Amino acid sequence: MTQSAFIVLGMHRSGTSALTRSLEAFGLEQANDLLEANEFNRQGYFEARPVVELNDELLERQARHWADPKPFDLPGIATVSDWAGQAAKVLRTLFALKRSPLVKDPRISRTLPVWTEAFATLGHTGKLVILCRNPLSVAASLYRRDGMGFAHALDLWFAYMMEAVRLSRGHDRALVHYETLVADPQGALERLGSALGLAIDGKAGDAAGAIVSADQHHRSDADRLFDHPTAGDHIKRLYAVLSEDGLGDEAAIETLWQDWLDLWEHRGTDRSAGSDLHLSLPDHHASEARSSMARGDVAGAVAACRRALEGGEHLARIQLLAGQTFAGAGLVDEAELAWDAARRQST
Repeated sequence: MTQSAFIVLGMHRSGTSALTRSLEAFGLEQANDLLEANEFNRQGYFEARPVVELNDELLERQARHWADPKPFDLPGIATVSDWAGQAAKVLRTLFALKRSPLVKDPRISRTLPVWTEAFATLGHTGKLVILCRNPLSVAASLYRRDGMGFAHALDLWFAYMMEAVRLSRGHDRALVHYETLVADPQGALERLGSALGLAIDGKAGDAAGAIVSADQHHRSDADRLFDHPTAGDHIKRLYAVLSEDGLGDEAAIETLWQDWLDLWEHRGTDRSAGSDLHLSLPDHHASEARSSMARGDVAGAVAACRRALEGGEHLARIQLLAGQTFAGAGLVDEAELAWDAARRQST
């Protein structure tokens, strides 16, 4: 007998963690070995470590990165079945004896065929929940967590949402808007259950509503998207389609996809390779600093830390690394300034 497996799709920093936890109200079961909570997701990420690791490996093998917004046509550039075999082994371990698996990793928005095929080999039909959040809020959250630039974050939102919508065709799926989920969690979850053939437990539903409501501190003023002077037209058009027509306007989605491909062609990038946008992230420069220090290249480590601080001066982890690196280079005054900043940001 075929059973259902539920997969949450959506962009990073869209509220997918709160939604995933709330879906337990339907009796869905999460994986073992979840990533730990941290200051950016105090309730937890609800992402299974082996799922994230396999997705990262897949992206890396295709010259991609989770923060690379360049179009990623997985069925056209990778042998899906080979990766699905690896994914099935991961799922078999994570969901042993669980009847209604629930899996979430925003990267699956771009690698979905691997995971639906993997679940199929285990006798599960994929049912998909796509969460859409206003891209201005996503961009603000990505800056706070990762120091990601505004235009970069908006393009990344577009890539994840566009690929989630296109790759999910042919599957049972439902679209949920974060703003609606926060405003009326109980009602939104009941409508979601109806769309996917799930019944919500009353007490569990109340608890799920409280979980989503607690996530409201992640909200920002995002009503200005359509008047925003630097948000690209493709961003506004996709958000309008998803807000007004949900998943029904296939023609509009395909037009936007072709425009997206054309935009990257005009940027003059090799379609078979990834972009280098993720190389501008503070954490990338921080990794370079650590590697340089490990090689004994103190000057290189200092230079990399200074690059990291250009976009990540508000991040305590970057300031802490800079303090350690500057101290090791004998730059006492700069080290003290970095450590002072790290202490302020950690309180």
